[in-house]
Amino acid sequence: MSKAINFLKAHEVKTEVRLEDRAKWRSDNSGWLLLSQRVSIAIFQYMHANNLTRNELAAKLDVTPQYVSKLLSGKNNFTFEKICELKEKLQIESLNISI
Repeated sequence: MSKAINFLKAHEVKTEVRLEDRAKWRSDNSGWLLLSQRVSIAIFQYMHANNLTRNELAAKLDVTPQYVSKLLSGKNNFTFEKICELKEKLQIESLNISI
């Protein structure tokens, strides 16, 4: 077998994730997930308004493009510290994430 196949087999998920489990998780975490989605939308709007790509935003935030993808996923459990950091680095007055 190839090295890549061996690696994938060694790291495959052994447990089955059931749809019911994922739905329960989303329900149990719906509060912060909604706020995370709002932060992600605000970041998307900022990118659009400033004609920025993910790579350009990553450079502006001094993070990797992969981390920007995580921020934009709508499933990132942001801390207040991270939200403030984003506001400061992007010079956004408000992220418009009313609770």
